[in-house]
Amino acid sequence: MKKVLTQQTINKLVTLYLSGLTLRDVGKVLHIDSSSVLYRLKQQNITIRSKSEVQTGKPSHSFKGGIKIKNGYICIYSPLHPYRDCDKYVKEHRLIMEKHINRYLLPSEIVHHINEIRHDNRIENLQIMTKAEHFRLHSSLKSKWSICFNACIICNSTQYKHHGHGICVKCRKHKKR
Repeated sequence: MKKVLTQQTINKLVTLYLSGLTLRDVGKVLHIDSSSVLYRLKQQNITIRSKSEVQTGKPSHSFKGGIKIKNGYICIYSPLHPYRDCDKYVKEHRLIMEKHINRYLLPSEIVHHINEIRHDNRIENLQIMTKAEHFRLHSSLKSKWSICFNACIICNSTQYKHHGHGICVKCRKHKKR
């Protein structure tokens, strides 16, 4: 029995495969078998790479399937991407936006996470902007006591610096006692 996949999952499957991952690695990431990955790619009219194009030798024991987390961002192994980093990885949110707009993003273009969650790469949470626009946006956010809270949830004050989870540093010290 075939697992029913959402359009979002199919899009992610295509993005991962086009970024250079093997059928097996895409299946591991999405928790589906490689024959289902192959079936879905053929449904989407994606050209399947031959084994000789995929195999480059035995991977290192430390190879994690072409996906890693860097500073909270999901990075995908993409050795052929024109704007890959020195390790041949590209941030997943950039790949998703590139697929959405049907072109490569320029290095000067930033993909902003609207809800500020770095690993939330849904297209409705992503927005393209220039570096200047992105800087202005984050500068205006810093004028608030914190991104999510206007004041400490315990003492309702903005006098002390925000520590985290809506609590100021003074209340955090008292909470530890």
